[in-house]
Amino acid sequence: MVLRVNAMHSSSDGSSPRVQQNLVITDLDKWSPFASGTGILPTYSGISKDTATFTKTAGSGRSWLGSSVDVVAGQSYAFGCFVDSRDATLSTNNIYSNATISAGSTSIKDNNANRWWCIKFTAAATETVIVRIGMGPGGDETGSVTSLVMSKPFCFELAAIDAPIPEYVAGWQDMGSSVTPSAAFSHAPGGYLTADAGGQITYTSTDAIALKVPLTPKPYSVGLFVGDSFSNDDNEWPYALAALDSNLLLLGNGTAGAALNDYETVFADLIALDGLDYTGDVLPEFIVIQGSINSPNESFTVAQMLASYKAMIDASKAAGIYPIVTNICPYGQSSSYDTNTEGALLSALNQRLEAFAKTNGAGFVDIFSAVVDTDGYSMKAEYVSGDTLHPNESGSIAIASSILKVVRQLRSGASGGGGSVLSHNIIGR
Repeated sequence: MVLRVNAMHSSSDGSSPRVQQNLVITDLDKWSPFASGTGILPTYSGISKDTATFTKTAGSGRSWLGSSVDVVAGQSYAFGCFVDSRDATLSTNNIYSNATISAGSTSIKDNNANRWWCIKFTAAATETVIVRIGMGPGGDETGSVTSLVMSKPFCFELAAIDAPIPEYVAGWQDMGSSVTPSAAFSHAPGGYLTADAGGQITYTSTDAIALKVPLTPKPYSVGLFVGDSFSNDDNEWPYALAALDSNLLLLGNGTAGAALNDYETVFADLIALDGLDYTGDVLPEFIVIQGSINSPNESFTVAQMLASYKAMIDASKAAGIYPIVTNICPYGQSSSYDTNTEGALLSALNQRLEAFAKTNGAGFVDIFSAVVDTDGYSMKAEYVSGDTLHPNESGSIAIASSILKVVRQLRSGASGGGGSVLSHNIIGR
């Protein structure tokens, strides 16, 4: 069974949607903070720091976050975010840009929380502009509001100033549901998003499905994964990875009991997107090949395990998808673990895998070190689930964090490769 994380669907008009460039990052701790007067510097929350809380005391003051955006003369843009809550009424704007414009608006005051809001404008000049969210980003806030929470910012290119906000800006999610939200091109079948003159984003359904808010930002990067039982449930590392990088769509297959050689039986379908609910025209940029604890458990030799890795690395590269391999997690805390057999094989494989990956043109992630205890073969107690074998949510987040770090290094070229090895299949990353 294929596990879909943030599964993609087609657009409402039946065409294959194109992911356009999101011009701001959603990690708000990487934005520039500002406070003056009675304002207090914002604080951050959320797995990927996509939520900011702005506060001030009584009197005149400001508390906001800003980011630089390169805009092109004649191009239209939508900049906004979700307004989670506030404690009173604003007197001045809280979404703002200093862009030189020929149409639209560069600021908005929103006194309705629990909604998406944005400004829409057409740039009059090709320039670097500042976009801001918070209390008084364009001037002192003198109203009675002292607490404002905003999240999931976006700045997207528009076809025209009067164009509706495109589908890929936001997903469709029942926030009361425990199901991982569908985060790509589908808020719901048969509907569309618009922004009114005031900038509020509204979902209009054409099939009597009620709006469920808040909406979630769209990913514009696609990755694949293959793994064993460490990756086949909604509390494990693929879901954590998709949550940590809110711009990532992740599709893959995690099969309980699968060894590395078993991955190969589903690998061809996976990289061909065969049987996956994916209709976008943005191709996968990478595939994570997670090391399997079942391989040493089934006494596969190091040579056999490396041969399986090699076959998948070669198949990935032939398909134009960058392979990223991980070593095998520690599982010495399990009662089934045998140090003299499984332990020796796992250790021997892990010692060779990084150099093997580099030699064969693949990325490498050391997930073993991310969760191993001081004994060198067990998982840290705080990362072990109740079954004593698999990682709990904290362990899965630790594994996902180590994978995301390598993905970001490969995107930026910081891994020492002389430039990005990813991004060849995506638009405007």
